[in-house]
Amino acid sequence: MERPDCLTCHDPHQSKAPKLMQAFLHDPFASKQCDVCHQPAKDGKVVLTQASAKEICVTCHADKAEQIEKAKVQHPGAAGDCTDCHDPHAGRSPGFPKPNPVAVCLGCHSEQAEQGKKQHVHQPAFEQGCATCHDPHGNDNEHLLRAKAPNPLCLECHAPDRKPQKLEGEHLVTIFDGKVKLPGKLLRQSSDSAARVWPGPSSRTSSGLGFGGSEGSDPRLDPIGIA
Repeated sequence: MERPDCLTCHDPHQSKAPKLMQAFLHDPFASKQCDVCHQPAKDGKVVLTQASAKEICVTCHADKAEQIEKAKVQHPGAAGDCTDCHDPHAGRSPGFPKPNPVAVCLGCHSEQAEQGKKQHVHQPAFEQGCATCHDPHGNDNEHLLRAKAPNPLCLECHAPDRKPQKLEGEHLVTIFDGKVKLPGKLLRQSSDSAARVWPGPSSRTSSGLGFGGSEGSDPRLDPIGIA
């Protein structure tokens, strides 16, 4: 078992929740239903209710197990234990990727990590995480893209007529039919950039899209290459 880390569950600086709990909590943990996943400790060691973490996860997340199994394009990383990529208790991001939504992928995909050292990078890839554009559990699209082709993938954020769903209570918006959650501020910046350079959905020109980044960054960010 991994050594316990206080910061897995607690934010050391601030939180909207009592006891400085992280922003996103796994439901059984939040409701103190530890016995859903754990038996009483034995000799000071954690004892799970099933033989492996994955067997526990699929009792609630059977849809993900089915997706991983049936995907035409499979992600080898999804074949292991769910806790290889997700913290089972809490996290700073939806889905609890560990240690964060970017590093969770770059630990294996070292070639993409090198791209992150370049002067201009695609903000979602290196701040929001690879899962913004790729489905880490597998799907039917080349490179695990969340759309069948690159253009509709990019226009999910950069089209001026896009309509992301707002989650007002969480200050988030969702894209790809609710499968991806992003900070609302990020999509507003992306919209401003697209409005400046995108000639409209009816145009057949090859004008480039402006990529919205964080405040103060160059709006002409280069898209990350997909291996």
